[in-house]
Amino acid sequence: MFYQFGVMKTEPSTDADNSPGAFLRKMRKGLKLSQFELAELAHTSSQQISRLEQDERSWTLDWAKRLAPHLKISPVELLFPGMFSEMDKEFFDVMSSLKSEERKKAIDILNAFVGQQHKSHLDS
Repeated sequence: MFYQFGVMKTEPSTDADNSPGAFLRKMRKGLKLSQFELAELAHTSSQQISRLEQDERSWTLDWAKRLAPHLKISPVELLFPGMFSEMDKEFFDVMSSLKSEERKKAIDILNAFVGQQHKSHLDS
């Protein structure tokens, strides 16, 4: 996967089971939802769900946010299956729920905290 203009694109993968589309299909089937039922929940078409499952449509954070709650997973888990710890997922979910200005403040606070931790480590 790579990013282009802030949109995640899926590259052809040799391991199709690790793609967001394959994971979407696995989660949907595990919940015994049809493509049509998931589409209804996410306010889209079953054709869009099919394209996403086949990785024929670009994955965006918006798609992950629309689909993940109905799959009982976090958006980051849908975009990057198996790549992050529970704490990483929680951090991503909190940060993505903030408005832009709030996110900037949170990043400033984290940078200040990390700077203090680094400084105290150097002083000891």
